[in-house]
Amino acid sequence: LALLDEVEARFAARRAQGQEYAVAVALVRIWQLLRGHVAPAAPVPAATRSRQERVQAMLLYLCAHYAQDIRLQDLADCAHLSVGECCRAFQACLNRSPYQFLKEYRLRRGCELLRAGHPVGETAALCGFHQTSNFIRAFRAVYGCTPLQFQRRGPD
Repeated sequence: LALLDEVEARFAARRAQGQEYAVAVALVRIWQLLRGHVAPAAPVPAATRSRQERVQAMLLYLCAHYAQDIRLQDLADCAHLSVGECCRAFQACLNRSPYQFLKEYRLRRGCELLRAGHPVGETAALCGFHQTSNFIRAFRAVYGCTPLQFQRRGPD
């Protein structure tokens, strides 16, 4: 619960330097705690633990650099993996590709920016979409409405 309070406090202090990284770390720690309560009593094999640690490093990298162009090679390099193993590890641990995770993360960040009143075009650029139309298309596919409709609806 203390970690959830930390995440909430960091979201409230939107201007803090490095906040996104700290939130990502806290969320990964929460995830680890939750996994610890459902994991079997047997110890996790070293290979699995190593894979999870590498995926965690890649998640932190993605959350810190989501607005930039990220190549698979950059992601693999941050975890000291080959591109193929990077994709396999992501799929095994998160049931999605690095690209799918990045797109979902960018869209979640887009929701936050839209709620804060940022224009759609600016939000798209801040979230790493080069074309506003791509942002709108991806947003509609996930949320069932355009970013402008979402923004006009107000906070949920």
